[in-house]
Amino acid sequence: MSLVICHWSFVIGHLSLVICHLLLVVWESGIGNWELISLSSLSPPSSLSPPSSLSPPSPLSPPSPRPVRQ
Repeated sequence: MSLVICHWSFVIGHLSLVICHLLLVVWESGIGNWELISLSSLSPPSSLSPPSSLSPPSPLSPPSPRPVRQ
């Protein structure tokens, strides 16, 4: 009987450690996602600078929405 109690106490302790580890992993991945989002928000401006050199095609696209709005 004492072996069963020891076994279940070990299982419960192990599960609590696994849950804590998963929570830490999720929390760290959440911070990593925020860092990736901030980096991605910084990278579009650099990706937007080549389209700014391609700005002649972009003015062609805004006039098409304007007739649709009319």
